[in-house]
Amino acid sequence: MLPPGAIPIIYTSYIFVQGQIDGVPANILLDTGADNLYLDSIFYAASGLSYPQTHLEKITGIGNSYQDILVIDDSLDFYFHGQRYRTSDVVVLKLKPVGGDFVDGLLGTSYFMQNLLLIDYVNGYIQNFSSIDSVNLSGFVRMPLSVHDYGFTTTLGVRVNDTLSLRGEFFIDIGSPGTTLSSAVAERFNLNSIITHKARYYSKYAGIGGDSEGYDFVSDTVRMGDFCLLHPTVSFSIDSAGALADDGFMGILGGNLLSRFDLLFDFLDTALYLRPNAHYDRPFVYDRMGFSYTDRCATKGGWVVASITYNSQAELRGLRCDDLIVAVNGQPVEAIPYLEQEALFEKLQHVCLTVQRPDTTLELRFDLVPLL
Repeated sequence: MLPPGAIPIIYTSYIFVQGQIDGVPANILLDTGADNLYLDSIFYAASGLSYPQTHLEKITGIGNSYQDILVIDDSLDFYFHGQRYRTSDVVVLKLKPVGGDFVDGLLGTSYFMQNLLLIDYVNGYIQNFSSIDSVNLSGFVRMPLSVHDYGFTTTLGVRVNDTLSLRGEFFIDIGSPGTTLSSAVAERFNLNSIITHKARYYSKYAGIGGDSEGYDFVSDTVRMGDFCLLHPTVSFSIDSAGALADDGFMGILGGNLLSRFDLLFDFLDTALYLRPNAHYDRPFVYDRMGFSYTDRCATKGGWVVASITYNSQAELRGLRCDDLIVAVNGQPVEAIPYLEQEALFEKLQHVCLTVQRPDTTLELRFDLVPLL
């Protein structure tokens, strides 16, 4: 049972709230890497929504490129759980290629800036508070935040291995599934040479900026305030442009680490409070798939392969970005609910993927083995 005033969320690799955009139902992703309300272009085209005052711009983010976007200058309302957020300057851009058909839009920090925001990953809710005095802070540890035009950073310590430890400001992004060091940091500390055991990946749909490339590795520890996480997966980027090439911070702190805590964002006092949750001590699970996909069943009839890890079993058997997966071990992917997909792969040791390409249909068989 949720506490009074709590707003239920859906958590997979992303946090979603369900609501309405001017009366049209929408699944909205929460994202501290964004400032305002953003709408997916496919959702917007299908919604019937129309606003007379708009203009065109370009936008960058994670990835080496940019997107052409539509900006709605008129005001619109986002309703969720009895609350209304009225805003203008709403961006319309391509989100479903990155997050899948479940993503209709995303909500940044502007809505929460005059409040405190509690995120409870384990029990599945968020909650707003008007002051710190309204919150039971038992078990929480305070970390100061620094404010940037595009969001907030906090200080982390990353022990890469026996020879290198890093400490600096990381951009807090609950809309990013992983934690990644920037390409500027990777070059400055020669991470490609220092880290010998790593897995290189390429993602065609990493973020707003499109394609991205880097390496996954297992770090010794990551320190967040008073807390020390053992052997988490961290990545380092080799992007030449975009958010992960920014030298203004050391990297992005994402959901794979944040989701091990209850989070309390005090936007009024620019602080983040952490409290370990039931997942805090769980051993980190390392990737066995060698690829990632976005669920595009509603718009494309299957799962679109979004990223590939080089020399993984998936790549060696011929899987590549933009392949359309239509079945896993003979089961049509359209019959696998979005919220059950992660658990499906956790149970499997071997897979047979039925893959469609414009000119052929293939069956690709391989084992699921840890890449790191």
